[in-house]
Amino acid sequence: MTAALDRSPAARTPGRPPGPDLRLAGPALGAWLSALWALYLSPRQAAALAVAGGLLIGIVWYATRHRGDRTGAVGMVVVGVLIGVLSGAACTAARRVQGLPGRVEVQLPSTGVVCGASCVIRTLKLAA
Repeated sequence: MTAALDRSPAARTPGRPPGPDLRLAGPALGAWLSALWALYLSPRQAAALAVAGGLLIGIVWYATRHRGDRTGAVGMVVVGVLIGVLSGAACTAARRVQGLPGRVEVQLPSTGVVCGASCVIRTLKLAA
């Protein structure tokens, strides 16, 4: 790859050691924070947060799409964070739709005793 096409920080500043690549830091931070926040919301509110993030992506992208100055670059960083917000809130909303079961009653086959369990694991022996 030629130096003219390479947009990495090391190619822009020759003689300097490359720093960390932070291009995915915005989406990761947006996804993490919105998923954490959506845990405290109802599934409907978390879905509304995801929709609001999607609308804001469109607004910010449209407002900064033809700018070649620093404002356009900052706008794209904001779009990256909002993509993370959209994905984090949507995933958390989808996971929260179905609640966890309160208590599962299990009857032990050997004694017939009923006991509560939070998780039932069954092992199978398969012959090849």
